[in-house]
Amino acid sequence: MVNRVMSIRDLIPKTPLMTTKHLYIGESNDHWIYGKTYTVISSGYHWHKEFGYGTWMTSEEHPDTTDSDYGVFIDSKMFYKLFNHL
Repeated sequence: MVNRVMSIRDLIPKTPLMTTKHLYIGESNDHWIYGKTYTVISSGYHWHKEFGYGTWMTSEEHPDTTDSDYGVFIDSKMFYKLFNHL
């Protein structure tokens, strides 16, 4: 068995690429509707540390925004449960 040395890349969560389209497969809510496509705006740490690392997505309220101030933040674990890459 080979021991692998951790690199800085191991500490950075896996995130989707900006501007990629993703299909929402979770239950419909105020932000997203099941079966609709949404776009990744950006990924990074939320300014409120307790929210951790995640992704800002477009939403029903602002479907064409490219500004994370108008997007909806979702943590990385939930993103990969609720969205499928197209």
